[in-house]
Amino acid sequence: MKHIWQVLRYELVYIFTRRSFLFVTFGIPLVGFLLFTAFTQVSESSGETLNLLVTSPTSPLPEGFVDPANLVSVLPASVPEGQLLRYPDEASARQALHAGEIATVYLVPPDLIEGGRLTAISPEVNPASSFGGGWMQWTLEVNLVGGDEDLAARLNQPLAVERISLTPDAPDTEDPLTFWIPYGLTVLLYLFIVTSASLLLGSLGREKSNRTLEVLLLSIPPRQLLIGKMAGLGLASLAQTGMYLTISSVLLRLSGRTSPVMAGFELPLGLVGWTVMFFVLGYLLYGGLMAAVGALVPNLRDASSLTFVILSPLILGLVLLSLVLDKPMSGLAVSLSLFPFTAPILMVTRLAIGGIPLWQPVVAAIGMLITGVLVVLATARLFRAQHLLTGQPLTLARFARTLLTGG
Repeated sequence: MKHIWQVLRYELVYIFTRRSFLFVTFGIPLVGFLLFTAFTQVSESSGETLNLLVTSPTSPLPEGFVDPANLVSVLPASVPEGQLLRYPDEASARQALHAGEIATVYLVPPDLIEGGRLTAISPEVNPASSFGGGWMQWTLEVNLVGGDEDLAARLNQPLAVERISLTPDAPDTEDPLTFWIPYGLTVLLYLFIVTSASLLLGSLGREKSNRTLEVLLLSIPPRQLLIGKMAGLGLASLAQTGMYLTISSVLLRLSGRTSPVMAGFELPLGLVGWTVMFFVLGYLLYGGLMAAVGALVPNLRDASSLTFVILSPLILGLVLLSLVLDKPMSGLAVSLSLFPFTAPILMVTRLAIGGIPLWQPVVAAIGMLITGVLVVLATARLFRAQHLLTGQPLTLARFARTLLTGG
């Protein structure tokens, strides 16, 4: 334990004294905060000017329509008074349009029911914006069903489906947080694990290239060295991510743009506990694999292709995230969330959605723990001179054979 604590402390001191790490952790959030503050002040000082530029000082003009077949026999009560004006012919309607009395003229053809086409004439057409016509469309729909607004509304939205699930603690499918909370947690967890594992790989590669690692192994057992490095760099990664989340939260509060959907929302303590546990277990697993790459690779340039292969299960989890969000109880979602290499992110996704039996996260956690411990033990065997000093190119086959056999 003494050596583990010494290595952990050394890694924290070293990484928090690196200018690049300090800039990424504190400098970039600080620059973003200053830019946001300056932008906010400029926006507030010029807010009235911007409003004058983008807001028309006049009220919206009404619209006109020509209906020779008299398909529109009544204007719905929901249409504002004076919003739709009837003209006897196209000529008079065009004259009013050119005079600026109306914004648009709609020509209702006699064969509207058969053809389903309505002609709209306006002075200008902006290709960047969609054409309006909501009141005219609503008026035609009401008249086509005999003037019954309730029936027209029912035709627009035939059914109001109330979903009742027999699964205990089933998620509320109408709540937007049902999607965004699992999605956000999954992405954050992915970033936590990848960043931490990458820091570990970089540290080992640096110390291996300057032969520091060989000197350390003369006085520190490989297993304690590896555990100390993983713990120290994992804490550094958490601190970095925590700084980004804190700055983001502060900026949202200062901007006053916190969504009303999120107002009063708090993550359940149980979900927070599971998230932390799966981060630790995911980092144990992938950090151990990255450490094995660092022990075997001749230099960090040769590690990129193998690193991609090692992280491919996590990438696959992100690719299939939408399927898991859509059907969290499907066989594919359950299988991937129990598989140790995709469980770190997808099990948290399903837990955030809710309605997951307790045995599933327990089984996933146990499987990840066993796999991670085996990986760390196997990686510790690689911290020997015959592996650290080898100049052989690293391939996937050699990596798997060495990790499994230790030789």
